[in-house]
Amino acid sequence: MIGLKGTLNVIDNSGALLVECVNVLKQKVNNGWGSVGDEIVCVVKRARPVSGQTSASAAKVRQGDVRRAVIVRTRKPVRRPDGRLIRFDDNAAVLLNNKREMLGTRIGGVVSADLRMKGWGKIVSLAPKCATARFLAIYMHDKSGSSWNMCPVSGQALILQGHKSQHTQIGRLRAVLTTAELRKREEANMSNSFYTPLEEIPRIHQRARDAYRSGKLKSIEYRRQQIAQVGYLLKDNEQRFGDAMRTDLGRPAQETIFFDFAAVYIDVKTAYDNVAKWTKSQRTPFNLNFFVMNPRLRPEPKGVVLAIAPFNAPVFMLLGPLVGAIAGGNAVVLKPSEQSPGVAKLFAELVPKYLDQDLFHVINGGVPETTRVLELPWDHIIYTGAVGAPAAIKSELLNRITRKWPCSTYHLSGRGKASNTDDTGSRFLPLLRYSHANDSSRFKLGGKNPVVIDSKCDVQLAARRILWGRTCNAGQVCLAPEYVLLPETFQDTFVEALTEVYCSFYPHGPKNSDSFCRIVSEAHTARIKDLIDRTRGTVVFGGDADVAERYVAPTLVKDVRPDDPLMEGEIFGPVLLLVPVKDIDEALDIINSKDHPLAIYAFSPDQAFLDKVFDNTESGAAVANEVVISIGVPGLPMGGVGASGHGYFTGKHMFDEFTHLRVSLNNPGWVDKIAFGFRFPPYKSHTTSPRLVAREGEAAPCALAISSSAPVRQEARVGEDWLLACSSADWSGVSRAAEVRAGRA
Repeated sequence: MIGLKGTLNVIDNSGALLVECVNVLKQKVNNGWGSVGDEIVCVVKRARPVSGQTSASAAKVRQGDVRRAVIVRTRKPVRRPDGRLIRFDDNAAVLLNNKREMLGTRIGGVVSADLRMKGWGKIVSLAPKCATARFLAIYMHDKSGSSWNMCPVSGQALILQGHKSQHTQIGRLRAVLTTAELRKREEANMSNSFYTPLEEIPRIHQRARDAYRSGKLKSIEYRRQQIAQVGYLLKDNEQRFGDAMRTDLGRPAQETIFFDFAAVYIDVKTAYDNVAKWTKSQRTPFNLNFFVMNPRLRPEPKGVVLAIAPFNAPVFMLLGPLVGAIAGGNAVVLKPSEQSPGVAKLFAELVPKYLDQDLFHVINGGVPETTRVLELPWDHIIYTGAVGAPAAIKSELLNRITRKWPCSTYHLSGRGKASNTDDTGSRFLPLLRYSHANDSSRFKLGGKNPVVIDSKCDVQLAARRILWGRTCNAGQVCLAPEYVLLPETFQDTFVEALTEVYCSFYPHGPKNSDSFCRIVSEAHTARIKDLIDRTRGTVVFGGDADVAERYVAPTLVKDVRPDDPLMEGEIFGPVLLLVPVKDIDEALDIINSKDHPLAIYAFSPDQAFLDKVFDNTESGAAVANEVVISIGVPGLPMGGVGASGHGYFTGKHMFDEFTHLRVSLNNPGWVDKIAFGFRFPPYKSHTTSPRLVAREGEAAPCALAISSSAPVRQEARVGEDWLLACSSADWSGVSRAAEVRAGRA
């Protein structure tokens, strides 16, 4: 705690070295004492000398100046959410200007992670390191004011105190990592060989398992804190993630914000605000016979979760499930896509810095690492795949099902049925068949999403939205429209509208545009180019590709028949197909002849037209006069049906995927004396048991005893087992004329 006359070291480059507190701002709870994250007014007691009289030196901090500052660490022990105590070797602050912004541009020392919860995320992001629940940071003050050590700790409590290198400890302290050693380790992780060593993967799995069993996440407040940390992880590093995705995919910043950042922020806010409500036990419907037992359903975590993300939305598809898993109380191991190496390296760097390092881990690697990961027992696997998923994932998951590995849930997301050059679609068919026999399975397998066009629609609106949906992220979006079913007489009109929109989107050509993405790899580029070359349709615009630059131009192909090579499977590229049909019935026949897609889109001002399309087809989403953006609408999940799977992303739906309902019941002893004593031997004869009577014309309330819930034609008498039958009875439909009476037959 910092009070009046308390001194603090300044760890930024504003020019001040030591300040003295003269006032703690907006602090009434602690009677004028300040803690980490509080603002103070201070006097500069010592500052670096200023040389010369220049405009730059005039803005420097001088001795005697009165400034505002924020406390970034204190000597007072602070209890972390996991029960550990943290204490720094000194008090320190960062100077602020009148706008509550940092006066300096760099921070030269370690800060407390509690700053983030007080709204000082920028300071934490600029600091070389911050103290978390796993790492206890001790600032070792010396003349240069810049040396510090990071100490991994174990045990439930550890207090380090003293001055310079002399300190005592309570608990057990492992080896100390110096700053130089930490930097070497960080550089090794950020090099080209950033894959996780194979021998380390089982240890990571065991650490996550042990951390889950410790019960840290039973605390709802700790879950909320970790959920908030996920949001801060992204918010503090938006620019870095944007740059990484620009490098990996050539993706424009606007698309990164739309497809990755915005959806994560919605999930974080929703989970943070509602996790306490979601985790409350649920009452069962009222039943007169059982209400005294207080029957309830409790959402409980599944355990240790493995999340494998794709390349096309590498941030959202990893952080979204992470938020849901944390809300559910699970430990999580994240496996980013190796096809997005820039993003994968960022996760490896930032997840340990922002989140609990025992509960949440990142494993990077390719096929060998993924194979090793899948050999381990997981309580829940969520896999979102793309075209050409590694054979290791296919074979290992199938082997897991064959040998009934103890993994409670498989929540998979693929890209549907691919072309004959790839077996992406067929790889999940055994899994899909398995799901019908095992309700614990979860799937979301994607599909080839159709658009049905009414000739009465707003043609410019439809063309603009459909072409955007097909070209954003270079068509590498699981919800992107793939083919358009439209009247034969309307095709030329729609082609003109699409061509006009295409020219407005890319006036100088898509290859030179900053608004057009690239394909993830040369192999996928070559695959898409081969499909375009083999089509029997007519290419209206585009069609060119540069494999070396991973570029496929936005392409429109008209007069495509249902048996065309481009219609065999999901393209996952910027190629839009026009399939002319005679009428809406033919369009529906084409849709229903294929696997159920992830989404079906329809454009029409006529509600009857829309109803006919959606009522006679099946898909994960049915969207009218729009494409793609349903995933960004709060409260709407993303999920499939049938071949496109089941299981959901986002919000409360994701929480439900990562929890199971545990039955809870407490039966008082006196109940046996009143109602349930008959269940114990020796059993009494039917002639002396209670009876339940349903009079003529009334619904029988006990289906198990009477064997029917249909109205009875004459009086029915039920023997001693009627109470057992009441557990399935619907008492709300029983007439008052039905009566219970005891006596002999």
